[in-house]
Amino acid sequence: MKPLPLPPEEYSSEYFSRMRDDLMLDDEMKLRTDKDNFIQRGSICLRSPDGTWFKITVANDGTLSASELLSAQLDSEYRPRQTTNPYVTS
Repeated sequence: MKPLPLPPEEYSSEYFSRMRDDLMLDDEMKLRTDKDNFIQRGSICLRSPDGTWFKITVANDGTLSASELLSAQLDSEYRPRQTTNPYVTS
């Protein structure tokens, strides 16, 4: 979740309306364990027990595949680099 801005000194319905909309959008973008998740952009990366990272993809015919992430795709702590943020809506 992104940090919330400081509220205005006086009540502002516009400020609280924008804050509500931002919070609702942020909540919609979270993965849930209690319902289905639909991912249209971005990818899923999983780590195997030996620490190797794999990127999961799906082909047009529904075939799932996993490809190992190369060292250039990992940061200095061996975590996948996030190349784009699929949740940014600007």
